[in-house]
Amino acid sequence: GVVGKIAEVAENKAKVVLLTDPSFSVPALLKRSREVGLVSGTLQSKSRMRYLSVNADVQVGDEVITSKLSSSFPEGLVIGKVMDVQIDNNSLMIQCLIEPSVSLSQLEEVLIIQKR
Repeated sequence: GVVGKIAEVAENKAKVVLLTDPSFSVPALLKRSREVGLVSGTLQSKSRMRYLSVNADVQVGDEVITSKLSSSFPEGLVIGKVMDVQIDNNSLMIQCLIEPSVSLSQLEEVLIIQKR
């Protein structure tokens, strides 16, 4: 699954902005219903999917994957699963709390996909 984005590269290491970092964001979609939104990090160990219309077909347990709209990731990489759905009555949008598919605190190695 998605871990984050490379922020800096040194000779034998790289600094990664994790999926749960507030400065991270990626276009994403719900695999089951194909609804599109934006996944961003939070200050906790979760992410949030925003900008889903109030009529979006979203359920707890839905898998969230990267969208073809992303310039940083190929389409279809697993981000996580919906663990909570919240309707924002002020903006008539739905937000989802996302449990990352990867246990970020237990990572030792990651695979880096490069664009060519």
